[in-house]
Amino acid sequence: MVGRPGAPAKALSNGLVLELRNWMANVRARAARARHAFFETRAQLSYSQCGEDMILSFLLHSIGIARPSYLDLGAHDPVRLNNTFLFYQRGARGVCVEANPDRAARLARRRPRDQCVHAAIVPEARPTVNLHVTEDDVFSSLHDPAGNTPLALSGMAVERVVEVPALTVAEIAERWLPRAPDLLSIDLEGMDLEVLKSIDLASWRPATICAETLFAGAPGKCRPLIEHLEGQGYVRVADTFVNDLFVDYERWHAIFPLSVWTPTDHQDLHGELEAANFLAEHNLERHRDAERYALSLEAELARQRQEYERLSSAFAAHQHEAERYVASLRDELERRQQPSGRRRWWR
Repeated sequence: MVGRPGAPAKALSNGLVLELRNWMANVRARAARARHAFFETRAQLSYSQCGEDMILSFLLHSIGIARPSYLDLGAHDPVRLNNTFLFYQRGARGVCVEANPDRAARLARRRPRDQCVHAAIVPEARPTVNLHVTEDDVFSSLHDPAGNTPLALSGMAVERVVEVPALTVAEIAERWLPRAPDLLSIDLEGMDLEVLKSIDLASWRPATICAETLFAGAPGKCRPLIEHLEGQGYVRVADTFVNDLFVDYERWHAIFPLSVWTPTDHQDLHGELEAANFLAEHNLERHRDAERYALSLEAELARQRQEYERLSSAFAAHQHEAERYVASLRDELERRQQPSGRRRWWR
């Protein structure tokens, strides 16, 4: 009995196609795992305006703080342009203070683990203060929109004036942070220096500080703020154009006694050159690691490409063999369909 013509060949071809599909699915899965591993270990998402959270993460990790506490003054948005959301995502918690009532409510909804406070930060105690809310509320300020103030220099129109509760940093610390946080982020639209001067940094001392030093309409960086923090024993380790980042020299020096970052050396060109060389070497090593990883991925891709070509060749060979087999079956079928007891007259 002869089976249906082409059935064995079709079954063989279907088996090879299924094998190829399974192999390609496995390749895609392995590639997805490799991409995931690469981005998990080497790429991170920043939520700050200029990558400040990435630098702060490096500084805090370097001094042994994996899950920092924080005080975010002028937090504005729970995620966008926020210097502490990265740490919140990693399980940290802290205190976020925002004067704009709408923004403060959004902070409380989006970051329930944090203590979200609706208040304006002031250098001297008072019950309330007027907040000038601008059309782009990122520039909202306690300053008078008239005169030579950051709000006036920004050119932003004031949409409304809202009376909001006011707190000093000392009052914040007394209520929620008796121990100084690991990170102080301050963005108060021109009030930063006044507020920083009101903090007793000798007894209540954050490990790292991120402070806004470039204000809308200002001619340059706020040098008095930088000099004040350096005078308090903080080292300016990064400048992101908009913000400057500082680390407590004693905390840093305890971990890295030979570090090139010191309160005095950082002011002269020689110290800055050494710091730049140190960072360049560190970045070069990370670049080399990335190159080695990329080479390993290329080698794996080449190996998988060779395996794909081998399977493709095997599939083509099996397909050719199947076609020959089908042709032989057809010939055999035609031969058997001819009458067996009669001979053709021309033979």
